[in-house]
Amino acid sequence: MNILEKEVLETGTLHLKDADGDLMYDVTKDPKGEESKKPVNVVLFGPASPEYAKANAKRGSRNLVRARKGKKELSADEIFEDGVRYLCDITSHFENLELGDLTGDALTKAVYSNRKLGFIADQVHAHVGDWENFSKASAQS
Repeated sequence: MNILEKEVLETGTLHLKDADGDLMYDVTKDPKGEESKKPVNVVLFGPASPEYAKANAKRGSRNLVRARKGKKELSADEIFEDGVRYLCDITSHFENLELGDLTGDALTKAVYSNRKLGFIADQVHAHVGDWENFSKASAQS
């Protein structure tokens, strides 16, 4: 067996669900009144990507700096903000998702910083924690 056939992709796409567990879609109507549905996705850097490795290294460095400063415990807000930074670092971009007129990094940070949208962060954490989500087979489904 050629083990290189089992290599995973560097990015993967997650079709987001709402807090009720329903897949989210951007539904639009054309001038004729016909609806089109586009999945609301987030494209993530997976465990095999340099971006993922860098995000984990940055997180580890922040913890090391805190430890050197003698800071033993973090506040809930500090833990939350550290999580937001990490999620931003492992996110390539969102697809078919709007938040006002924000785009790019500003959109990503705004989504992850909104505690009432925490169900998105939970899905992202679960998705990147499973190598199967970055397999070549998962990209075809």
